[in-house]
Amino acid sequence: MVKRPTATAAGLSREDFEFGITLFRRKLRASPPRLLAFTFKEAAERLVGPLPPRRWRATDAVVEGVSVFLLPIAYQPKAVREEAMEAFRLRMLPGFPER
Repeated sequence: MVKRPTATAAGLSREDFEFGITLFRRKLRASPPRLLAFTFKEAAERLVGPLPPRRWRATDAVVEGVSVFLLPIAYQPKAVREEAMEAFRLRMLPGFPER
């Protein structure tokens, strides 16, 4: 969401994130995807607010009319990753209920 290079997210200010979120929301309104997937929970929470603890999740969060999905972390057990990716795949199928 922020296009300023830093070594880590810790190098970004609150203002950097707020500016990036404003631009990101504008892009979502202009060309909404079917689903918004995040690989990092912190990035998702910056956009939608706190999410309950869980290794991966199809959230109830919606941003600019687009559902949010938190992808699994690579070091999670294979069964957890497979379950998450199957849920993600199903949400991407035509006919899956959209908001």
